[in-house]
Amino acid sequence: MKQFWENNLPPYSEEAELSVLSAIIMDNTCIHKAKAILTKADFHKNAHKQLWDALNKLNDKDQSMDVLTLSAELQERKVLENMGGIEWLSVIEDYCPTSTTITHHSKIVKKLAIQRKFLDKTYYRVEKAFTGIEDPA
Repeated sequence: MKQFWENNLPPYSEEAELSVLSAIIMDNTCIHKAKAILTKADFHKNAHKQLWDALNKLNDKDQSMDVLTLSAELQERKVLENMGGIEWLSVIEDYCPTSTTITHHSKIVKKLAIQRKFLDKTYYRVEKAFTGIEDPA
């Protein structure tokens, strides 16, 4: 049973996560549509969480969320190079051809985040059942 858990990636869609982030960089006004659905914890990859966090901080300060402003923000946090540098941000900026699908992609990211949370809870219970640490009653 444990091999099944170890050999499978948790459900997530890198494409959907990148599409959401790209749409926000492309059209800063659509961040509100994504924020109505998503939180930082809904993103699977740490780099995507960091970028989401930076986008929200810039939005809260009413600053532009373009590649240069984002790179400065991420560089200030000392995480830009670990994420892939300004080149990575440039790729994300051009990832999604339109921002009109942000709600759809946000819902995909949310659905998969819920599935990951469910699997985390289920794995804990399955592990407890196999180890027999707790009284099943």
